[in-house]
Amino acid sequence: MIQIRDLVKRTDKDGPCYFPPYATDAGILRGELDELIELASLRDDPSAVSSTDPTRPRKGISPFLQLRPQPVGAVVNIERDPVLGAVWEGRQPGQGAIDIVRGKVTDPAYPVIRTGRELARYFESETPGLAHRLALNELVRQQNWSPPRQAMAWAALDVAIYSALLAAWHYKWAAHIPVPGIAARGGVSYRPRPIEMDYRVSVLYNREVADSGVGDDGRRLLPDPSPGTPRHPAYPSGHSTYAGAASEMLSYFFPDYTEEFDRLADNAGMARLWAGIHWRSDHVEGMKLGRCVARMIIEQLEDSCVCPDDPCSPADNCAPPPKRTHLQDCARDFQHCCAEAKAASKGGQLAQSQAEDEPAEGEPLPTDSKVVEDRPQVAATSQAASREQAAGPQEGAPASRSNTEERRQAAGPQEGGGGQAASDRETEQAEGPQEGAR
Repeated sequence: MIQIRDLVKRTDKDGPCYFPPYATDAGILRGELDELIELASLRDDPSAVSSTDPTRPRKGISPFLQLRPQPVGAVVNIERDPVLGAVWEGRQPGQGAIDIVRGKVTDPAYPVIRTGRELARYFESETPGLAHRLALNELVRQQNWSPPRQAMAWAALDVAIYSALLAAWHYKWAAHIPVPGIAARGGVSYRPRPIEMDYRVSVLYNREVADSGVGDDGRRLLPDPSPGTPRHPAYPSGHSTYAGAASEMLSYFFPDYTEEFDRLADNAGMARLWAGIHWRSDHVEGMKLGRCVARMIIEQLEDSCVCPDDPCSPADNCAPPPKRTHLQDCARDFQHCCAEAKAASKGGQLAQSQAEDEPAEGEPLPTDSKVVEDRPQVAATSQAASREQAAGPQEGAPASRSNTEERRQAAGPQEGGGGQAASDRETEQAEGPQEGAR
């Protein structure tokens, strides 16, 4: 997860991730309001979904939004569904329609989304990242990935979505408040919604969706004056921010689909413009913010020593399962590669720590009272037995640290046990305690 104090080091400073204040120039605002008014008039025109206008670009509908079956929570036009549409009309769906819904075949005659209105309804109140999870589920189904790698991709996607929404809510609500480690920013929080600036803007979500999943139904009652406009600030768009992060993250795992993920991110953000609840700059800057968040998470992934797939050796989905010996060899190679990198970075600290803990030559080992108390008073270790053979049997384990210190300070070396020669005791008194004696 990305912490805000780490994120603002990039987004509050000049650079590719800089998050600028929102526009307040009257001319810019008028241009963005005019775009929303125009989009409202084109909501039911399939040819208007995409646009190559350099000032108002719109990408076509992503194929990932046309997958069937659609997940629970997606609001789609059921009249055009190959199965539900037949049931809606009182007909029995054929096997070909069932195959489409099961995802076995695709048919352009049954698109999930065709118009700006349908796109807006799809992203009206869906779980954040719903479309990106549908895309990941479809791509993972086609890959010969191990369960841990699948889990890593799912976790990375969810962390990216979560972190992106944290970033969006920081700038919506709290960027102007100074906190320890984070300077205050002006001009980024509390941006009004378009309807608050011009009542000519048509908010699609002011009306309920019809039973068919696409048409308008009765008007929502509260809150006035625009019950379909979210109550949180406009800048940046939460949909655009999480969609930018999710698309950037999925492009990391599936680089061949980068163009389609970019289209999916644009669809999610533009859906809110089709609905009339966001400015274009909310969308553009939100996507940039989300992509910056995702790149920071990718850096964490790469630092974790979980290596990406080798592009020179792609998985063969038609190959038989690998043998156990091959998997064991791969596991050993992976462990050696990553453990070696970690050991190199921690080796110096470990060596220094060991050097500090090890007593100097000739210095008696420190006696810790807790260790002495917890140590069993039976059977000495082989190391202790060796010392006893060299220096004579010890008189017995000390009862406490204070007694041990008194004997060491008052008498010097430990007294030998019964049967030890007097000459040995004289030698101990002259030379001091034996090295390593307790």
